[in-house]
Order: sequence, then C-alpha cells, then structure tokens
Amino acid sequence: MKLMHAATTVARKPILALAFAWLANTAISAIAAEPALKSHLIANRVETQASGEVFKPANKAAPGDLLKYRARYVNKGPTPVAALSATIPIPPGTEYRPGSARPADALASADGINFAAMPLKRTARAPAGKVREENVPYGEYRALRWDLGALPGGKDATVSLRVSVGGVPTSVAK
Repeated sequence: MKLMHAATTVARKPILALAFAWLANTAISAIAAEPALKSHLIANRVETQASGEVFKPANKAAPGDLLKYRARYVNKGPTPVAALSATIPIPPGTEYRPGSARPADALASADGINFAAMPLKRTARAPAGKVREENVPYGEYRALRWDLGALPGGKDATVSLRVSVGGVPTSVAK
C-alpha cells in the first residue's frame, strides 16, 4: 500500500506543477491586462470672478484658497463594476466645506478608515466630568466616501468636494 501511495503522489506532482503554472500564467496575464476601471483625481483652485466661478490648476495653494477635488471613475470594460466605492482624501491643513459634497450623500471620516454620515459626532467629557456628544470640527475630516453601487460598462461617475486651505496643521494623524 505504501508503494501505491508513493506512485499516486508522484503521479500528482506533474498535475500540480501544471496547475500552478497555469495559475501563475493567468495571474500574470490578469496583471498585465489593462484594468477596466480607471480613476482620475483633479484638484482645482476655485476663483470667484464677476462672471462666476473659474477653476484653475491647483499646483500651489495658499492659506485662504478654496480647492475643489474631483474624482472621475470610468468603466472601460463591457461588464459592470459591482459595489464601486469612491473615496477622496482630505489633506491635513485643509478644512472640508460643509454641503460641498457631490453627490450629497457622502460619508465622512476623521481617520480615513471609519466612515459615518455627516456631520460626524464624537463623545467628549465636559469639565464637570459629564459625557456629551459633539460634532467633529470639519477641519478634522480626513476623507469622504461615496457608495456608488454598480457602474455599467462604458459609463462613468464623478464625485467631488471642496476644502479651504488653512495654516499649518497642528496635528497630523499617524
């Protein structure tokens, strides 16, 4: 019986080797193939003129500037991308402008990991020791996320938000 078991083990090795070679080749082909979902993040400085708002490239930003971040997702494939979730980070030193999220049903995060409906809330201890709920300041928001659902093949979706540029951040999450 041991001899038979050894022969079976030997006979399986070439099959396993072929299976691993096929899997490796498939993985390499999938990596080399162009992904169906493309994303582009654009930052513009918003300037107000008599004719309305003008958007200029935000190569540099100064305190007081208003910036618009826009992320565009394009499904270049023929099949839908399921459960698309779009996230735009909010850099330290900037403050989210409430009401600027498009679409408006964005979720917010103060740590870039945990997301909840806006306005974000937290518990704080008052000087007398009583625990109370308070709004998280918009300057502490670190990202917004939209759950966009399925994105059909050949279609695109765009999300955006605005931030105002402040001074030097007092603390940066690590």
